[in-house]
Amino acid sequence: MPSSPTSGHTLLNFNRSDYPIPPKTATVGMWIFLASLTMLFAATMLAYVIIRFTGAFSPSIGSVTLPWTLWVSTAVVLAASVTIQMAVNAVRSRKLQKFKFLVFLTVILGTAFCLIQLPALASLWTEHWQHASRKTEALAGASLSQVVIQQRDMPNQDRFTPVYGLVLVLIVVHAAHVLGGLVHLLIVTRGAILNHYDYEYYAPVKHAAMYWHFLDIVWLVMFFTMFFVG
Repeated sequence: MPSSPTSGHTLLNFNRSDYPIPPKTATVGMWIFLASLTMLFAATMLAYVIIRFTGAFSPSIGSVTLPWTLWVSTAVVLAASVTIQMAVNAVRSRKLQKFKFLVFLTVILGTAFCLIQLPALASLWTEHWQHASRKTEALAGASLSQVVIQQRDMPNQDRFTPVYGLVLVLIVVHAAHVLGGLVHLLIVTRGAILNHYDYEYYAPVKHAAMYWHFLDIVWLVMFFTMFFVG
């Protein structure tokens, strides 16, 4: 029989105070979430490196040119990581106006990071389809094994390679997580405007900083791997 309102806890009379949440539970959950994302990005980067060193259609290491705008976006994401940490320090120090400004500045920098990457993605998309067209033309008149042999004798710039497409996918995957971080930052910004945070309660701001530092590290590893491996 269903419980009556007086016979026990139900969805109608549930009292949260009877089941207190242990302190720092959200922070532990955030670390678990970041650990799972670490495995995701580690697997994708490992796959990229393996393909670059063993792929039949891959040009020599270092021959793939990355758009220069990616350097600009790298500087921007580093700046965003700095400003969000400064925001955490500001709310701890009870400097709430400075805190609000820094959170809003982080949102602007995060948005700029995504926008700056758009021309880079367009360039990589163009390169990918140029190589894909070249591959289609070659396969139309020869077997796959013959094409592989031909590739080995071609100059690097003439080889048709899927590397540009791989780089494009990796950047898009990271950008998707940045967009998720921006949603959280917007929520934090709203809370800052409504004065929800102070030196005693700023866990959502701390978690936003943790996530942004993670995205920062992932981007640096990803970008410099693609830059040096090419």
